Amino acid sequence: MSKIDDNNEDRTGYEDRYVDMFGTLPPLPGKRIAYLSKASPDLLARGEKARLNAFANNAFSEKTTQLILTALLAAQASPAVKWHIRAARRAGASEKEICDAIELAGAVASLGVLNTSYAVLHDLGDDDGKGETP
Repeated sequence: MSKIDDNNEDRTGYEDRYVDMFGTLPPLPGKRIAYLSKASPDLLARGEKARLNAFANNAFSEKTTQLILTALLAAQASPAVKWHIRAARRAGASEKEICDAIELAGAVASLGVLNTSYAVLHDLGDDDGKGETP
């Protein structure tokens, strides 16, 4: 994915980048692009430039970038994970790589729940809160 250096790209150019990544234009970005292309083209250009420059980093391949995005979105239980799984496949990721990324995200997400909750139980000890004022 190439970086954007120019704030004058039209709506179709933004939409085409999504189609290149996902094979189709996802509904939410499509609606955002349609709205902002009329309401605030400068905001649309700035947002797309920031997004695309982040996605077009030099440290990771397109496949690795999409696997990372898949894991992040899976950990958030975001419906957008569908689109990044599709993009990961289009970038050459295997089903095992995608599943491993999701499994890693699930483990990390659940560890946060477990670590935080059991740390609270540890810190509370036998304290049942009786006699405390909120």
